[in-house]
Amino acid sequence: MRRVKGRTARGINALSSRTGRFWQREWFDRWMRSDSEYEKCVGYILNNPVKAGLVAGVGENPRTK
Repeated sequence: MRRVKGRTARGINALSSRTGRFWQREWFDRWMRSDSEYEKCVGYILNNPVKAGLVAGVGENPRTK
């Protein structure tokens, strides 16, 4: 996981002309126990770029189109 997070952080920071920490320090795995829990997690993930101010809305994220 460290390797994946390191590579993606460097790539994203380079593309967005940013520096410094990209990921939160801690992480954990999670089992999806129901469809509603899965949908909640997907919504959370899709909203992260909006919350970070990278896009104005979920539909404007080129990765979700």
